Amino acid sequence: SKTPSLWPSIVPSKTPSLSPSIVPSKTPSLSPSTAPSTDRTAEIFTFLSGVTEFDVLSDRESPQYRAAIWMSLEDKLSLGLNEPNFLQRYALATFYFSTSGDDWRTCSREDGNCVKRPNGSPGAKHAFLSGFTECEWWGIFCDDSGMVTDIRPPGMGDKPGNYLDGTLPRELSLITSMTQLSLPSSSFKVFPEWIGDLTSLETLTLYNDEMEGTIPESLYSLVNLTELRLDRNSLGGTISTRIGNLVNMKDRFNVGGNKLYGAIPTEIGKLTNLVDLYLYDNLLTFTIPETMFNMTSIEEIDFNTNLLSGTVPPNFAKLDSLEELILNKNDFTGVIPDAMGSMTNLEILNIEETDITKISESVCDLVDLVNLEITADVLCDSKTPSLSPSTAPSKTRSLSPSIAFSKTPSLLPSTAPSTVVPP
Repeated sequence: SKTPSLWPSIVPSKTPSLSPSIVPSKTPSLSPSTAPSTDRTAEIFTFLSGVTEFDVLSDRESPQYRAAIWMSLEDKLSLGLNEPNFLQRYALATFYFSTSGDDWRTCSREDGNCVKRPNGSPGAKHAFLSGFTECEWWGIFCDDSGMVTDIRPPGMGDKPGNYLDGTLPRELSLITSMTQLSLPSSSFKVFPEWIGDLTSLETLTLYNDEMEGTIPESLYSLVNLTELRLDRNSLGGTISTRIGNLVNMKDRFNVGGNKLYGAIPTEIGKLTNLVDLYLYDNLLTFTIPETMFNMTSIEEIDFNTNLLSGTVPPNFAKLDSLEELILNKNDFTGVIPDAMGSMTNLEILNIEETDITKISESVCDLVDLVNLEITADVLCDSKTPSLSPSTAPSKTRSLSPSIAFSKTPSLLPSTAPSTVVPP
């Protein structure tokens, strides 16, 4: 070629056929019909060697290799290397092949009906790897300049939505304009270590994705995050003290339904704008940190099914906006303090299956407390139980039978839902 090749061992110059010495060493010799053989292919492989590791890009079974071949030989748009969206198109093509795109139920490259399906926003979308701009591909959203901001395929997690199987490739970090990555209910197995490279990210939704391992420290460098959902995976390890970096977190922090252990870090108190905090169904221990009571915007707290201990702090009363407090299935002891009687917005309190022995009368008398879930032998001060069937709000989910207390002084046996299910 006219410029020195960065990859003399893999990319041909102007010769249309490949000899065994210039194909990837890990695979059989490529025939002229399957190997890079044009000037454009050589230029693309050379260019992409600056963003994808040589060993990966040279493996013709890799998603990166398949994406490069698609862009050089099959992509009808045929972008130039200097086009501002060239790398994001390569990143999305790599994502497609890395998540078994040809097996997607919706909008794979062979799906001729994709354009007929609603996309959850005005206008229809085209299949992945179609000849349209990537902004017109299913589940991809862009700003006015044509740069990708969101990857959020509609219907993910809901049949007949797609079930993505594979890994999230590092090449997605080339999309530096991305603010939302929402890919729930798939099978990614491993949490991507490179996630911290998406520095513009504001919403990360990877719940129910069968991910194992730990939450990488790089996640806590995403200072623009406002919402995080990693619930219902199998993530272990501790919640990092670097959580305090996420000062812009305001909508939801949900890591429930994992295998996290250790203490709730005191640095969590720096998330003063957070509305919903879900740490349920983990292995968290020790006591509730006092710094939590700096989180004055909080409306929902769900700590159910952990190993938390100590008494319920009276400083919960500082959380004026708190509406739902779910503490059941922990090792809390003592009483629900009288100070919490000032929590006039509290609607749901669940202390079922703890070692709490009494609830202050002022708490029981809260006017807006419509659902109080307690163990049968835990009574409010000066209250005599009167047992009869009851119902509870539909937004709570069922646990074991308990005693429910509503706005009246009678105690009701409840078999209805008692723990908030995050939306």
